[in-house]
Amino acid sequence: MNTVKINPTASVGFLVGIGAWSISFITLIWGYLFYRLRVGVWLADYISPAIFIKAFMNTGILLISSWIWHQFLQKKRVPLLILGVLSGLLFLKAQWDLWILFLQKGLTFTSSMAGSFLYLLTGFHALHVLIGLFILFPLGLKISQSTGDDSHESRFLFALRFWDLLMLFWLVLLILIFVLK
Repeated sequence: MNTVKINPTASVGFLVGIGAWSISFITLIWGYLFYRLRVGVWLADYISPAIFIKAFMNTGILLISSWIWHQFLQKKRVPLLILGVLSGLLFLKAQWDLWILFLQKGLTFTSSMAGSFLYLLTGFHALHVLIGLFILFPLGLKISQSTGDDSHESRFLFALRFWDLLMLFWLVLLILIFVLK
């Protein structure tokens, strides 16, 4: 088992940052639920079987990506680092394809409140996936080239916890948007 030495001050900073980010995300979800409960038909008219399947495929990609990042932290092999980045980029590409499917069905950012919230929530999530990749990749490179410096590993572990939180929030979005339509 690989243990990473964590700086307590960095832990507090990480928790404050993640807390602020989580509050932003929860506020957006609260707004979504507030409007969702006031409107009869929300997204059911737009979620076809193809869109439903694509959303679950995206979830699988993100789950695999998270597993790959955890494997990289344990084994510190460059191919795992590259696979982690590629799987994150694949999720973003699949998310883009999902947005295109919605656009083809006539759901735009301005067509309805449902469309506005769909693009806002999934776009907010996608932006943070991209940010996570920009943080994980350089730290992963430093770890793979490191000769025992724990500071990069602890930073990577914080970034990985952020990635895990992104996975959790995606699962919440999946349920709210695609399952509960």
